[in-house]
Amino acid sequence: MPKKIYVVNYGHITQPFTPDKRYQQAVIKKAPGINSKKTYSFLVKEELMQSIKKRELTFSFIRKPSIGAKGRDVCLIKSEKQIIRSKVNNYIFQNYIENDDDYRVFVVGGEPIGVIKRIAKEGGFLNNYSQGGLVELIKDQRIVKELFKLAMKISSVFELSICGLDFIYD
Repeated sequence: MPKKIYVVNYGHITQPFTPDKRYQQAVIKKAPGINSKKTYSFLVKEELMQSIKKRELTFSFIRKPSIGAKGRDVCLIKSEKQIIRSKVNNYIFQNYIENDDDYRVFVVGGEPIGVIKRIAKEGGFLNNYSQGGLVELIKDQRIVKELFKLAMKISSVFELSICGLDFIYD
């Protein structure tokens, strides 16, 4: 009978809020040499509306669960009508970056091991494979080297030995 092996991602013990995107953004903001997309969170819709009035968020922007995966429950908000039906608590909001793809770097044992490009399905805005996107392995060493360097910095900030980090270029 095969022996069970349990893997503990040390960062989840030392920083138990790591899966929460609000926490991730607060930590990254303080990390030198790492740029991250400005992220907003609100308790009530009135706060969201104030952010739009101040032009911090501009249409179109993204709403995604603060703890989520696989592109589930991610919305591209294009108008105030959508806000009326939209939940705000336990979500983060980011201005949308027009794109056709993004990159995911896989880190195992604290070392980056590979990069894939995630490509949105035709007419879609989500690059997630689980939402119909395509995936291709990146072999261009210029891209791989740059993303590996960033992935090492970010995974070490969170003390994660196993993770997937997503990068999108404006």
